[in-house]
Amino acid sequence: TNGSYVCNCYLGYKISANNKTCVDSCAEYNEASNNMAPSITVVIKSGESWNITMQPESVSASLNSHVTLLCQRTGCSSTQITWYKDNFVFSNVPSLVIPALALSNRGFYVCKSGNMSSKAVRLSIKGVYQYIVHFQLNTLATSDIANKFDMYLAGRLVLNKSANIILVNISYSGSSLDAIITLAANYSISYENFYNELKALLPEVNITSIERFDGCPLTNSCANKYVWPESEIGTVY
Repeated sequence: TNGSYVCNCYLGYKISANNKTCVDSCAEYNEASNNMAPSITVVIKSGESWNITMQPESVSASLNSHVTLLCQRTGCSSTQITWYKDNFVFSNVPSLVIPALALSNRGFYVCKSGNMSSKAVRLSIKGVYQYIVHFQLNTLATSDIANKFDMYLAGRLVLNKSANIILVNISYSGSSLDAIITLAANYSISYENFYNELKALLPEVNITSIERFDGCPLTNSCANKYVWPESEIGTVY
């Protein structure tokens, strides 16, 4: 109107100082040595949006190994990317670096920026196995009994010293005791062999059942169960 105009810029560009062109705001930031990135106001028309240009990929790695999940989007690197693990905020960095992969890191990850989301990717652990074992006691289960189970099993080498019990999570009610037993091994563990070894280790306790643990907490029901391969463990997305 009356000879004036409006300049709208998209996808990481901003209006120049003279209001006549769109300039690369990232380039401006690179030239501004030791200064904070300039504030960027971007007008996005209907039907236009930012794009995620590098999708993360699923990773299966060994326990304690270094893992990096990458996610990139259009615009400056200073624009925020948020990582979600199992639907909860996990980190706000473009490259998600896990220096030493732990059991708690297994799960499903999504990177988001604004209203854009990447695909969900799975981070799983090789050479780790989990079973849930249901015990029936001859007496009421107590915290003292649960602690004794934990101390007796955790850290124990089993299956001809080819596997190590690295974690035991126990819950109990009445005379029933449930233990999620996590093992680390260099090769596939036989379900039958582990069951027989547990019976030999705990001859005075009745094992009512043993099954692969799918990652759902004992106190929750999982609407969408994910069956993990025998060489991996994980949670549910």
